[in-house]
Amino acid sequence: MKDNNSVKKHNDTTRTKKKEHKDKKKDETLEKKDSLLKELKEESVRKDEEITQLKEKLSITQDRLLDIIQEKKLLEQRKTELELKEIEMELKNFQKLKNKHNQLSHRSQVTKNQLDQARHELEIQKEVITDLSKRGFLDYLLRRFPESFQAYHKKQ
Repeated sequence: MKDNNSVKKHNDTTRTKKKEHKDKKKDETLEKKDSLLKELKEESVRKDEEITQLKEKLSITQDRLLDIIQEKKLLEQRKTELELKEIEMELKNFQKLKNKHNQLSHRSQVTKNQLDQARHELEIQKEVITDLSKRGFLDYLLRRFPESFQAYHKKQ
């Protein structure tokens, strides 16, 4: 029985050693896990900071994009206004030219009418002069005038 006890003791010692060895492995594993957990937490913190920075950049970029879109709308509106003003100016110039044309046209009509009247007047005067030049000496003495001269003289 002693031997049995001795084997038991030896087994107990071996068990204890094995248990210690297992505990040591567990500790090492736990340490590795703790270390890995720490690294993961640090990396998570870095990633969170990076995400925060990226969110800020995104926000700034979106604000800038909105500003650019608004500026583009203002520029398009300004362009449209300028195009309308240009069209208005062209229309005003067209109206001025049209009015000037109408004035010149009217003036040419008036001048034509005056020229026609002057021609007609000249024809009457030519006829009167012709009739007066055909008058004889006796007509001068008797103070007789041709009918065309009398009609012309009444008009005046």
